[in-house]
Amino acid sequence: MLSLLCACAVSRVNKNAEDNKPAANSFLYLTYRISRDTVTRATHIELKNKSKIAGSVKSTGESYTSKNFLECTFVDKNNKVVSTQKLDHPLFYRAETLNDNRQLETKSVELNDSEFVLRVNKTAGIDKLIINENLDNKSPVKIFELEIRN
Repeated sequence: MLSLLCACAVSRVNKNAEDNKPAANSFLYLTYRISRDTVTRATHIELKNKSKIAGSVKSTGESYTSKNFLECTFVDKNNKVVSTQKLDHPLFYRAETLNDNRQLETKSVELNDSEFVLRVNKTAGIDKLIINENLDNKSPVKIFELEIRN
């Protein structure tokens, strides 16, 4: 128990020391609204909120599991790819249901409107975000581009 208290005291001191230093890195929470036009079937993305927070995001594996996904590409000022993230398409909601035989089935429901959040490291090299929509059996389509300024 004594070592636990020591660890808490040390953590608190380190946290205060970090608060006084200017943040070298930061990350962004980018909240988007994505919708599909019911007549033309075109996908539209709108940036709803952008929050910059000191710190960094740990690298994670790719989080998409379906054939319908968004590919988010971050490029530098020379349009060179810095990093890429893939995520399940927010307009394809997957749900598990019980069938007549009491077995779980996964069904995909297509939505017309949804929201999603991207959490990205903001380093000096990232200047632009490009989002491509990848739908099953179709070529990827660029549906969004955003310049990211410091």
